[in-house]
Amino acid sequence: MIDHLKKYIERFYGVNPKESEDFCRIVNGRHTERLKQLIDQDKVVIGGDSDIEKRYIAPTILDSVEWGDKIMADEIFGPILPILEFDSLDTAITRINSKPKPLALYLFTKNKNVEKKIIEHISYGGGCVNDTFIHLGNPNLPFGGVGASGIGSYHGKRSFETFSHMKSILKRTTNLNTDIIYPPYNDRKLRMIRRFLK
Repeated sequence: MIDHLKKYIERFYGVNPKESEDFCRIVNGRHTERLKQLIDQDKVVIGGDSDIEKRYIAPTILDSVEWGDKIMADEIFGPILPILEFDSLDTAITRINSKPKPLALYLFTKNKNVEKKIIEHISYGGGCVNDTFIHLGNPNLPFGGVGASGIGSYHGKRSFETFSHMKSILKRTTNLNTDIIYPPYNDRKLRMIRRFLK
């Protein structure tokens, strides 16, 4: 798998991605430094190079990564791919679900059962099957986080709803009034309230 990834990195950016005009730079120096600190050089199998001044982090693959490693502590937002191995899909799902919910999930599989199980058993903001990031370009797919990765979503109508306040108002008539909601609360009132709340 690692040889396969290396082949495609070279196909996309050549043997020196730093010189490629097609390879993006990190948004600023602070995030470049943050990403550099996430790279454990002892686990680098591809890449690992960085240039803070030029906001460059090489396409990097880390192998033999464990859940306690710094790279697994938060969302990465950079060209670093940590590789973890699992004995079973159930083990992977349980481990992922024991962590804060991710902003996105990208699954590569031809197995429909694996696809269904992952989608149904893991909570995440948005994702793709057999691709990455492409869902961000579709205005009909709402995108946003869940849990620790954020709240709300945007794109199309969802952007309007997220950045609008839906004001709720309940209006009741003055022609009908019941004392059931007012004290004192005797047994009859409490029974009626409990029945209503079921």
